[in-house]
Amino acid sequence: MPIVPTDTPLYTLTCDNDDCGYLADIDGDSRVYFETPDEARGWALGNSWAEAIGNASRLLCHNCAVEQAEEARRQSDLDHHNAEIHAAIQHTIDTL
Repeated sequence: MPIVPTDTPLYTLTCDNDDCGYLADIDGDSRVYFETPDEARGWALGNSWAEAIGNASRLLCHNCAVEQAEEARRQSDLDHHNAEIHAAIQHTIDTL
């Protein structure tokens, strides 16, 4: 059987979260195909997908992007809280 090139798209888009693997589709009805990686990235960013925090080469589906943003917020709050505790301890040590 000969291998014949066609005009069919070459790329699909899958969430870059290893625990997810969501495949880009249109309203859950049909998979979306793209002719170039740039076309896939453009579609993703225009359809509630997002670049992973700290790694713009990774694209996350909407749910994973929201989850990552919430985790980043929790970590930021924890870091801020820990810094306040550290400052209070350091102040106590300095005033002894």
